[in-house]
Amino acid sequence: MLKTLQILSLVLVFSGITLAQGDLDLTQFGSVKDLETEFEDFNNGVHAGMGVLDWTDASGPSVFRFSAGVFFGAASVKKNETIGINNDFYMPAGAGIQLGFGTAGFELYFRYLPELELSGANLKSLGFGAKYELTDIIPIPAFPATALFVDYNTMTFGITETNTVVVEGVSGDVKTGINLDFSTINIGTMMSYDFLVARVYGKIAVELGSTDMSWNQAVLVAGQVVADGTSGTLDATGFRYAVGLAAFGLKVEVGGRGSNLFAGLGYGISI
Repeated sequence: MLKTLQILSLVLVFSGITLAQGDLDLTQFGSVKDLETEFEDFNNGVHAGMGVLDWTDASGPSVFRFSAGVFFGAASVKKNETIGINNDFYMPAGAGIQLGFGTAGFELYFRYLPELELSGANLKSLGFGAKYELTDIIPIPAFPATALFVDYNTMTFGITETNTVVVEGVSGDVKTGINLDFSTINIGTMMSYDFLVARVYGKIAVELGSTDMSWNQAVLVAGQVVADGTSGTLDATGFRYAVGLAAFGLKVEVGGRGSNLFAGLGYGISI
């Protein structure tokens, strides 16, 4: 499992580096208000992918259950040349290891990706959640397992790159210095049904998110292009839905958040 986590982490890191070196550039924006409309799709896309594979089973253990697994998520981001995104693509927006424990119908999870730094990009994530099964209070025979859940996930993505920028006809090299701290609270419900060797599930949630941002704007001072630090917070509240399949430890999930689609892949065991 550790080797799988390392592979997933490397995929996330190298994908982030590709983005950092070739695309995202906020140096022409001087405030969050100026950036809000242009950055909305990218922001929502990352939030869409962060919560992938958080819950894959609506049943709550009556005695004890322990689980462990790895996960990787990505979400769609639309082309926007104003912020340097020249093509539609899927942005890696979550990877790590997830541990769970449950008893008496309740279940908790903790997920984590340690900080990774490589070629000017840094990534890390942290999350935890709680779930409670409601099936016993639903008076319908053979009703699918049903639960309420809440979780909190964070992801930090940073870039330190030098770009050539033109301000008022003057060209200069400026460090992008972009730091994005994404955080999301999901409140939702899910259902799952177990067949002989597989489980299917679906879930919906209200997502209360925000993104703390800091970056360097390129400004002209005494005839030279220099970096001027700025920061702010963007709202990322939305509604998300997902369906998934789990079999033989493998887990696959697809869903959406607004106009942003996301997908996840993971592997885990429970005892």
